[in-house]
Amino acid sequence: MTPLKSLIYGIRRYDLDRCLALNAALGEDSVEPSKVCGFISQQSKVYLADVYDHIEYVLSSLEMFQSTTENLIGFSFNVLSYDMNHIMRRLTLATILFLPLNFLTSYFGMNFQVMSSIEGSDLLFWKIAIPCTVALVLMFSWKDVKKFGQYISAKNKSRNVRKAHSLLKSK
Repeated sequence: MTPLKSLIYGIRRYDLDRCLALNAALGEDSVEPSKVCGFISQQSKVYLADVYDHIEYVLSSLEMFQSTTENLIGFSFNVLSYDMNHIMRRLTLATILFLPLNFLTSYFGMNFQVMSSIEGSDLLFWKIAIPCTVALVLMFSWKDVKKFGQYISAKNKSRNVRKAHSLLKSK
């Protein structure tokens, strides 16, 4: 569209110049430049000006649609990134939960000839594994635990407000 815009502008704007150049090239120097009116009528020049304005409008609309499309593409990538962050967060929480258990299982799973502390029972493993798991989960997900506590607190407050409001209405 841009080359078409330039072509229409050139035809309309430089018509008189082309006519004068053609007269000079043909050797018709006797014609005065003020009497040369060009190849295109005045009505055609007005029409070409109107076409030029319409092409400008279409080009500006296309640029607007292009920027809107780029914004929508950027938005869709942001949504995908947000979803990927939530998936990675869940994966991280699962890793935090099972990391101490994996470590302890690998330690107690080694082949020892004599390990007198665990003979006959797996109680020692669980005495170590449960506190370690709880400590690591709380340490790495403290922010989530705190946010959950704030959520529960806000929910209780709103429930109490609704209860007080219903009691005031019933009186």
